[in-house]
Amino acid sequence: MEKQGCEEDGIYKKGKMIPAMEKVIAVKSAHRKRLAALPVPEKIRILVRMQKMATPILKVRGKDAWVWKIEGKE
Repeated sequence: MEKQGCEEDGIYKKGKMIPAMEKVIAVKSAHRKRLAALPVPEKIRILVRMQKMATPILKVRGKDAWVWKIEGKE
């Protein structure tokens, strides 16, 4: 990948993306594709796990937060 008009900014060096960043972007892209391919029920389970992690933090900050209840699970 090339970027015009940028000599060096940590991601690009002499107009080209550094290999480490190319690898990071490739790994993130592959991870997103794996997540996109999951069935909807698994995506919901992931969302509920994230809600469980975020709820205590949000409540400490005075925000309303809740965790979805999934049928047959808590």
